[in-house]
Amino acid sequence: MPNQSLLISTAIKFGWTKTLQFFPFWLGAMAIYLGINFIPQLSQFLVKPFGLPAAQFSIVITIAAALLSYLFGMGLIRVTIDIIDNQNPNFGRLFQEYPKFWRYLGVNILIALIFLLGLLLFIIPGIIWLLMFFFAPYLIIDKNIGVIDALKKSRQMTKGSRWRLLLAVIILFFINILGILAFGIGLLITSPLTLITYAYLYRQLSPSSTPTTPTAPDIPTAPTHNNLAI
Repeated sequence: MPNQSLLISTAIKFGWTKTLQFFPFWLGAMAIYLGINFIPQLSQFLVKPFGLPAAQFSIVITIAAALLSYLFGMGLIRVTIDIIDNQNPNFGRLFQEYPKFWRYLGVNILIALIFLLGLLLFIIPGIIWLLMFFFAPYLIIDKNIGVIDALKKSRQMTKGSRWRLLLAVIILFFINILGILAFGIGLLITSPLTLITYAYLYRQLSPSSTPTTPTAPDIPTAPTHNNLAI
């Protein structure tokens, strides 16, 4: 029987515990992320020595770095879901989701367009639609389904829980603000905490997920139900 009293605070506490437990991994992941984003700057030093056309080379490298960053984001979703399922994070998993790239890109573009349309309709519809399809990218990574199916399943999953999901988003936003205020260093903690918390909420609402065994004392893992009680 699902635990109807599960709190969003429990998800955040779980994210905190797993962030600290796998902190060396997150440091490495952050280094990879920074390295990917440094590639366009590094390319400027390669233009003159090799006589490459500056403008064209810069565009190609920037696009390549953007694609790598996008693939990295897909990998982070995969890894955080693994953590919720009691698996250890693995650097090799960060770039294994490339076969789903076009579906992942397509669903994010659709969500962005839907959100912008909603903003034009007095903002509130945009927020509601964004929350409605919040977990569609997760479903593509986790369930390997198509764009339309992911949107439909996300809508079903979040039904009745969207305002509570919005509260979680707001709380995590301010947690990351605190990370920025801590000279930016705090983001080393708050960024993975946020990612794990979202994966926890995804798994919590996933209709076909199975409750897992806790790996840390007094920190329950995500059960399946469709009510994010506060």
